[in-house]
Amino acid sequence: MRGIGSGLRFDWCPSLGLGALPTDQAWPGDAYVDYVGSDVYDQAWGAGGATIPNAAERWNYLLTQPYGLNWLAEFAAAHGKSITLPEWGLITRPDGHGGGDNPYFIAQMHRWILSHSVAYAIYFQFDTGEGASRLTAGAFPSATKVFLRLFGAGG
Repeated sequence: MRGIGSGLRFDWCPSLGLGALPTDQAWPGDAYVDYVGSDVYDQAWGAGGATIPNAAERWNYLLTQPYGLNWLAEFAAAHGKSITLPEWGLITRPDGHGGGDNPYFIAQMHRWILSHSVAYAIYFQFDTGEGASRLTAGAFPSATKVFLRLFGAGG
């Protein structure tokens, strides 16, 4: 693909956390990847599949879980790549695992993005069957205020 478009850039974006295969085992190699990314949503499953209702505990889990945000930052740095967050956002899920209107998550994401080599981060402004994420739908009034303050014009 690089031979037909020299300006193409490739973003390797596995799911955050441990999947069926340890994430690093799917790494195609430095020559094939320009960015290392992951999608990050305010959702988490604790021991035995239990919800993690506390916002700070959920954030800590997103950071420290196997192949979580801490791993993402370390892996990208070890390979000399910038980080991407092609999708990130709040979520209210029918199964109760989403954090809902969580200004803490927005503030922590802002802090994390600014403190790492993030090439781009895109808030997922869409609702799906898995859950609601749109800030403009009115479901997250407290978090939307924090988002606008931190990420809005001049943020």
